[in-house]
Amino acid sequence: MKNKSPIIKVNILVCFLVILLLTACGPGKPVQNVREDESTTVDVPADPPTESESQPPSDEVVWMEDMVYPGAEFLLEVDGIGGPMSPWRFYTVPNASGEELAEYYKQQLYWFDVERDEIVDGIRYLSLTHPEPMAFMDSVEVDGLEAIEEMKEISKAMDGSLLSVEVAHSNYGHGMDRLGFAVAAHGIADQIPPNTTIIVLEYYKDLYSLLDY
Repeated sequence: MKNKSPIIKVNILVCFLVILLLTACGPGKPVQNVREDESTTVDVPADPPTESESQPPSDEVVWMEDMVYPGAEFLLEVDGIGGPMSPWRFYTVPNASGEELAEYYKQQLYWFDVERDEIVDGIRYLSLTHPEPMAFMDSVEVDGLEAIEEMKEISKAMDGSLLSVEVAHSNYGHGMDRLGFAVAAHGIADQIPPNTTIIVLEYYKDLYSLLDY
C-alpha cells in the first residue's frame, strides 16, 4: 500500500487536535457563558464583616427618626432612666414579629452593643445600646465661657441622635426592661395595646433646650 500523502497526514493531525481541544473544554461550556457566570457573582452578598471591619467611623451618628421601623405607629413618649435628656419613644408594630424586628435592627445597628437578646415563651426580645452614647460630651476641652458655648453647639447638633433600641412585646410581664420600667414609673399600662410588638427608641435631647439656657 502506498504511503498517505502529506496533505492527508496534516488533515488527520488537525482533526485529532480539534478533538482534543473539544474534549478539554467539555460540552456546553462556551467562553461567553463563563463570562456570564463571572458577572453573576457581583450581586452575591459579601461575607459578614469582621469585628474590626464592622466598626463605624468615630463621627458616625445614627438619628432616631431614621431607625423607626417601616410601618411602625407612634404610641407615646416618656422620660427614660436618664430623665428628659434621654427620652423613650414607644412604637407599635402590628404587622411584624419580634424575630423580624430583632434581625432588622441587628443588621442596621451591627456595631451597637447587645444588651439583651433572648427568646421568652417563643417571643424574641432585643436591646441594643450605642457603645459610646455620650462620647460627644467629651470633645470639649476648653474651660470657662468658651466651653459652655461650644457645648451648646454640640448639644444642639446631636439632638435626636439614637442611644438605644429595644424590641419588646406587650404580653411580656413588664420585666426589667425599658417597657417594664416605663409601665412602673409612668403608669402607662393602660396605654399599651395587648398582643403587640413594641419598639422603644431612646434618643438624646438637647440639654440646653431643656434648661432654656
